[in-house]
Amino acid sequence: MNTTTLCDIRVKSQLALLLYDFYINEVVCYWKCSEYKRKLLNELKDKGIIGFESTLFSRQETDYINYTLNKSQFNNGLDLRNKYSHIQPNIENDKEIHNQNYLILLRIFILTVIKINDDFCTKRDFKQ
Repeated sequence: MNTTTLCDIRVKSQLALLLYDFYINEVVCYWKCSEYKRKLLNELKDKGIIGFESTLFSRQETDYINYTLNKSQFNNGLDLRNKYSHIQPNIENDKEIHNQNYLILLRIFILTVIKINDDFCTKRDFKQ
């Protein structure tokens, strides 16, 4: 007869929460997880189920930035980098378009500042 202990239930529930987080967000921040969840993540990595990356932006965030700034990955990207770095657009004709592009670039800038600040806060929290 197979018995399930309380420890087994805890492992399975924590693993289920991690897998659910992966399913919803497609990414999990290793250093934001508890020590126990980090142990489970390490086990999943050792089994070849997941992989680790050491980057500022997740793949989804990188895709968004690439879509916005250039056409290297997406054919229908906004290509704002080339639009403003190589050609000086006529501002008088399309003020509304330039305003919209400014807000999009501002959003990327704010995202970058938030990510950098989050990394600094995480590092500070683990040094204490």
